[in-house]
Amino acid sequence: MRRKLLLLLVITFIQISICEHRYYLSPGLRVSWDFREHIVVSPKLSLGVIGNQPANMLFRNITIGMKKPYGHNKEEVFLSYYLEVQGGWIGIPDPGGFLNDIDPITVYGGGIGFSLSRNKENYYLCPKFSAFAGLIGFAIVDADYNTLSGWNSDVGLQLALPFFWIGDAPSL
Repeated sequence: MRRKLLLLLVITFIQISICEHRYYLSPGLRVSWDFREHIVVSPKLSLGVIGNQPANMLFRNITIGMKKPYGHNKEEVFLSYYLEVQGGWIGIPDPGGFLNDIDPITVYGGGIGFSLSRNKENYYLCPKFSAFAGLIGFAIVDADYNTLSGWNSDVGLQLALPFFWIGDAPSL
């Protein structure tokens, strides 16, 4: 079932992206708190496509990453890896609106995917969800579900480098 869902996510991403011609690569680093008294450091890399509408551009990407918890308690912590299909939009407000002299850009989105987690004996493939908003610094909420430990969530700040365009950059 999980393989079928992952395959469906990848096929959907390809179908949505097939007519797009503006691709990007975006590395990032997240530092978050996971409610189990751990600070979590998570590097990530996203490869995606972006629409070419001048306002409210839609984007889709595939993100891979790793999560490493650091805790002050004596329990053993393990790395986990994740794959996530993300989507959202880049909102560009009207310059004549609320902020007359500033033209801010804000990215909003979310994702769904899988994380590969483990305990001392076994690996587990867990569903994963996220939501984020920001520009270079993103507020992010992340949750995954493991049948042994239940929900594991964290909130934090993710810094993503500006997009590295592959091909022509969209005009704003």
